[in-house]
Amino acid sequence: MGAAQVFEVQAYGADQKPLANTPVSLKSVSATGAIQTLTGVTGLNGRALFNVAIATKVTEYEAKRGALGSNTVRVKPVLTLP
Repeated sequence: MGAAQVFEVQAYGADQKPLANTPVSLKSVSATGAIQTLTGVTGLNGRALFNVAIATKVTEYEAKRGALGSNTVRVKPVLTLP
């Protein structure tokens, strides 16, 4: 994989406390329709980190814990100068 960006997924229970050892997923959908789903497990702090290749096209991301999903986050590529 080339350059990567890190996405952090945080999972909380109904009591608003972090959920440890909880399966979560991060789904990406690119502008071309390519879909990728990464899975992980939260740590003691209720967080899971995902290393995702830097998008070259607009890509939307959604985190899930079971049937519960997050808001969609849209990431647009940024032109980097040498």
